[in-house]
Amino acid sequence: MSLRKIVSIQNVGKFQNANAAGDVEFKKFTLIYGENGRGKTTICAILRSLQSGESGHVVGRQTLGATSQPAIHVLLNGANQQTRFQQGAWTQTLPSLAIYDNVFISENVYAGDEVGTDQKRNLYKVIVGRDAVQKAQRLDELVKEIRSTSAAIKDANRAVEAHLQPGLSLKALLEAQADPAIDEKIAKAEADLRSVSEVEALVRHPGFAVVTVPELILARFSGHPC
Repeated sequence: MSLRKIVSIQNVGKFQNANAAGDVEFKKFTLIYGENGRGKTTICAILRSLQSGESGHVVGRQTLGATSQPAIHVLLNGANQQTRFQQGAWTQTLPSLAIYDNVFISENVYAGDEVGTDQKRNLYKVIVGRDAVQKAQRLDELVKEIRSTSAAIKDANRAVEAHLQPGLSLKALLEAQADPAIDEKIAKAEADLRSVSEVEALVRHPGFAVVTVPELILARFSGHPC
């Protein structure tokens, strides 16, 4: 299925109420030309929306001051010979369309002073073909999931490390082997702790006080050897 003719465009950019007149069907090679600001970019946006089904390319170019929504009528070559953009959506799309314009170049090839990673990825998707796009999109989803999971793991690690003894790392804790004599060691440590506690209790206990013997008792025992 291919593009045959743009019948009408209403309330999209410069095309407030444009209707086809004369023989304007698309041939194998069709040249559209005009001065700047005449609507060439708007036509590319319409075709991009028709190809992708994304209504934003059209809705975002709604004619300023228009009281009605954008409406487009396009004829196609194929079984379903027409499609319409109405109520913010196409009745059917045309995925076989390929639009090579400044938007394509900016998103996939070059923008500004350097070629970014996203542009390289987008261009790779174009090169490998439409059948691989779904797999590439799934790959992007998996990469996002991996990044999200990695961030969650880092947060969990930091939460656990906040409760570790100084000098003990989470890696060392996870790699630690089970000690078969751990119960005996714990029992011994508890006994040592109790012994230390008892010693501390004795240390904190007040010392012996000096007892004064009454003089009467001293006089009674005076001169008597023990």
